[in-house]
Amino acid sequence: MATLGTIPIADRLSMFDCGAAFLCAQKCAVSEIVRLDCGAEVEVRNGNPYVVARSKGAGDPTEAFSRSHEAVQEALDHLAILGEANLSIRDTPDEHIVWWRQDSQQVLRVVWASTISMAMEVTGMLKDKDGHPIQPSVSPKLIYNESLRYFRLSQVTEDLFDAFRNMYLAFELILEYKRGCPVLS
Repeated sequence: MATLGTIPIADRLSMFDCGAAFLCAQKCAVSEIVRLDCGAEVEVRNGNPYVVARSKGAGDPTEAFSRSHEAVQEALDHLAILGEANLSIRDTPDEHIVWWRQDSQQVLRVVWASTISMAMEVTGMLKDKDGHPIQPSVSPKLIYNESLRYFRLSQVTEDLFDAFRNMYLAFELILEYKRGCPVLS
């Protein structure tokens, strides 16, 4: 039987054949097992940084993750409404442990993703049809568009999904913008 701190997780002899563990965003000060109507159970322990969900029937990691994530959210709702603890989970797609049973074997997968930053600088030069440099006669005038706000937000966020969403919104607004834009004219 595998444990995560003091919480039992993957055990091929357990009635629960799948589950997942997620990081708590807050320090947990209670020890509780919440049994849900769907047949799953979720466990938190005082001092353990993980919330563990155990359930039955998932045959692959995607299904085990999905079921467990939903069970954890429901159990944390129960704990909050009963006044036991106000907890949330963090970095779920990037940091979790998931397990499931496959061909009478217990499979355990640890997922941990690291965020890296990259920067790029691009310069351009105008050339005529023969390849000779052309000096622009007038500096282009910046025309403000709402897409600039989304572009800036995509550059300053630390959340990859938020960055993608804002970049997509910026691109969408540029495509809708039809008047006076020298780039699109």
